[in-house]
Amino acid sequence: MEYNLVAFANYFQIYIEDSLYTAFHIPTFDEEEMSFLLSVGKGSLCIFTIRDMKVPLLVKIVDERPDSNFDEYDQLVEASIDISSGILSIPDVMDYTDFLFQVRIPVGIYQVLIGYQGLNTITENRRKGDESYTIFLWKSGITTEKKILKEWKSVPS
Repeated sequence: MEYNLVAFANYFQIYIEDSLYTAFHIPTFDEEEMSFLLSVGKGSLCIFTIRDMKVPLLVKIVDERPDSNFDEYDQLVEASIDISSGILSIPDVMDYTDFLFQVRIPVGIYQVLIGYQGLNTITENRRKGDESYTIFLWKSGITTEKKILKEWKSVPS
């Protein structure tokens, strides 16, 4: 399944959540989270974006870990998320009363691979850019520590 979305990255954030945990995760914005461009909480992942505006977001729910060349991504991170409700949600960060996206998926632990693309196209004032974000999600059954597979050299502080 593949979903092309446009997400408003309010406060430079896009959440991916189990619907049971919507609005409970608050990132710390510490040095580690900023280098990952990702914060992990119970049933929730918070992707940090470089711009505070609408950005293209591609969600791909796949059967197994993608075995492809990821050269097109500036940053690539992987983490786990427990979807215990069977509903994957991307909430509207403005007020959490609406959802950009919801889909039913089998209950379980999933691996999430997040690709950050076009980050070097963003202007210094962050008003213009051609970045996009891709989320690959597959059922794994095991929880793993988050890890950076490819690091963007200009991660903001």
